[in-house]
Amino acid sequence: MLEFLLSIISGGATGLLGSLFKGVGDYFKRRQEMAHDREMRVLDMEMMDKEWEYRDRAAAREGEVRMQESADDLQAASYEHDQATYSRGFKVKLAVNRTLLVLVDVVRGLTRPGLTIFMLWLIWDTRCEVQAALEAAGIERIDIAMAMDLQKRIVCTILYLATLCVAWWFGDRGRKAA
Repeated sequence: MLEFLLSIISGGATGLLGSLFKGVGDYFKRRQEMAHDREMRVLDMEMMDKEWEYRDRAAAREGEVRMQESADDLQAASYEHDQATYSRGFKVKLAVNRTLLVLVDVVRGLTRPGLTIFMLWLIWDTRCEVQAALEAAGIERIDIAMAMDLQKRIVCTILYLATLCVAWWFGDRGRKAA
């Protein structure tokens, strides 16, 4: 009988120890799984962040492309407007009126380049007149302050006119992004 009792007690104790070890093992296994799940969630969140950053950059690039296309379209429309002609598109019966419309187109087309050349010539002519006036007055040299001031004014005028002509009249005819 004692054997039965010891068998029952030792079997129960062994079962309890097995349950305890299994419980401790399950605890550590769950802890490891939770840590793994947490790491996977962190990686998922990092991947989602990267994906959203990529989407945000792609949307920003697409927005920039759309803005550039819009600017190109506006510039093209501006050039179309500049190229408008009076001699085409109208049904004019009188030859004199057709000739006058062509003359208006010619004047319109030559105005900008003509004004550019004229303004540059004006600057050069003014410089030559100043030089001639100095020579006529018998002044071989002007004082340094006056020379620097004159040079500064001429350079500023040339820069202003050159920038104006290039930027406004002729503009950069950028190509559309493919």
